[in-house]
Amino acid sequence: MGKDRKISEWNLTKQQKQSNQERQIQKKKLTNQHCSHK
Repeated sequence: MGKDRKISEWNLTKQQKQSNQERQIQKKKLTNQHCSHK
């Protein structure tokens, strides 16, 4: 039981990290697009 809970918590943090990385990548893409328009 405790092991399963640990795994689910670990998966949640992993998902959060991934979504944060994706957001940063999207931000970079947006800024790059703005720079290329100049």
